[in-house]
Amino acid sequence: MYNIMHESTGNVVGIKVTKELKSEDYATLLPFTHQLILQRGMIRVLTDLTDFDHPNHWANFKAAFRILRYSKFVEKDAIISDAPWVLTFAKLVSPFFKTEVRVFPSHQSKEAWDWAKR
Repeated sequence: MYNIMHESTGNVVGIKVTKELKSEDYATLLPFTHQLILQRGMIRVLTDLTDFDHPNHWANFKAAFRILRYSKFVEKDAIISDAPWVLTFAKLVSPFFKTEVRVFPSHQSKEAWDWAKR
């Protein structure tokens, strides 16, 4: 499940992921992202994964490549997570994206927002 964070503003959108993302979540998240790109052009994303506790790595890998088509419209993706696999995963898939990706620990969420907004 996900929620759009209230700190989202302009072309910066924050997405808080809780528990797990299912196919029905992607069925709404991807069209939302598409609409935001149509409205704003280039966007910046902050993805908060601190409450993401069901990592299905194969599903996440497939989802990353579904999102790939939007990468040329995403300038930055700030990822907040304390899970070591998130940093590894970001390093593994980021070469396939045009997006600048940084992973921040949960105690640096303010810095993550600041970086996404700059």
